[in-house]
Amino acid sequence: MEGDASYDPVENFEYLWKQVDEKYSYFELKNINWDEIYTEYRPQVTSDLSNEAFFSLMFNMLGTLRDGHVNLQSPFNISRYNISYNAPENFHSRSLRDYYLEPGDLNHFGLEENSYITAPLQHQVFPV
Repeated sequence: MEGDASYDPVENFEYLWKQVDEKYSYFELKNINWDEIYTEYRPQVTSDLSNEAFFSLMFNMLGTLRDGHVNLQSPFNISRYNISYNAPENFHSRSLRDYYLEPGDLNHFGLEENSYITAPLQHQVFPV
């Protein structure tokens, strides 16, 4: 598929799953069985899925990684895992910024509270 855009959800699922399988390095650390994720999500992907339904399904699949650095972007939506889901109940980003970060840290560059710096998958574009 390199260089050729595909709009087939099945083909795109296979490509995305394989890319994550080959390049994501935290499966063992997070005790994630990526093959089980395949077994769970692959039957839900059909060639007639709408773009929105496919995006939602892939968002859910990537969400199993519980990683704020794994994002999915399309012309109609952007998804990211909200890292605060992993935070303790008493976590408050303003307290962290105001009492623990030194001036010059990222939170002092004018980012609003609850803003996150995100980056799409580098060097990969998945057609929608």
